[in-house]
Amino acid sequence: ETTVTQPAVPALTSLRRTAASQRGAASATSTSAGRSAPTVSSSDGAQVSITTTRHNAANKPTPSSDSSSSQMSARARNSSLPASLSELPPGTDIFISFSSASMAPFALNWVANLKRAGITQILVGALDDKMLQICNEQGIPTLPLDGSSIKDRHAANLRFDYGAYKRMAALKVAFYTRILKSGFNVWACDADTAWMQHPAPFVNEYPMQYADMLTTTDCIDVEGDTRGGCWHVDHNTGLVYMRARPAVLEFTAAWQKKVETSRDVMVRDQAALNLLMRENFKAKAWDAPPDAEGGKQVRPIYLAWNNKIKIARLPL
Repeated sequence: ETTVTQPAVPALTSLRRTAASQRGAASATSTSAGRSAPTVSSSDGAQVSITTTRHNAANKPTPSSDSSSSQMSARARNSSLPASLSELPPGTDIFISFSSASMAPFALNWVANLKRAGITQILVGALDDKMLQICNEQGIPTLPLDGSSIKDRHAANLRFDYGAYKRMAALKVAFYTRILKSGFNVWACDADTAWMQHPAPFVNEYPMQYADMLTTTDCIDVEGDTRGGCWHVDHNTGLVYMRARPAVLEFTAAWQKKVETSRDVMVRDQAALNLLMRENFKAKAWDAPPDAEGGKQVRPIYLAWNNKIKIARLPL
């Protein structure tokens, strides 16, 4: 039996269901200040440690989202958003997932885990009328997606109808753009993720507050992840953090276009994102400005997509 001592500060604790099942009983300790890393558990008993540093920047304004993100379409605050979200201040993180009624148990579990972690800024994109009804009955903030392009499909499971799945990928990216244009940051989540604590401390601590986007991978190498973030592994769009910044809006427009215009039916949201991020990518870390409080850079930030996007990796 393993006893886990939880530190007094929160850390990013999201696990991909599919990846967690492969991790066994992996654990590691943080190299930062000699402190033990918090450990999270999945439903199969797997344990994975998370490297963290200082967490006192959770409420610090984000550099370069400053005037640009608050001036951006926060003026055009989307009146069609659910009431619980439309009144939130610009720069608020919104946790977003998508579901049809057939996948409702996953979506409801995702919502339940977020609420247990104290996260209430939640939005579910409903892919059909039944899912919209389920969300409304459960009091879950929801918006309908125009799923007409995926209703006429040749397989009950959307994943097996490549054309319909590709169209859904474009719908998802367009939905992210809609929320970003409203001035909100987006946590784009697959419904099979489970949150145990709020991730704000990690993405707002030095130097991660400078990153425009943070992504996950399917890397299950805990030591490699601790050393640098598994940059040899593709980005995984099952969990992506996007800040409401002009560069990110430009990227999501290109992302949606890439999905829609590629003739390859396998180029969906994840493949399209990876293709774009590799454009003129150079494996040289971006140097963040010195931290006034003496913070040290633990995980690298890189310039991607023709040097337009500062991107970092979320830890295991």
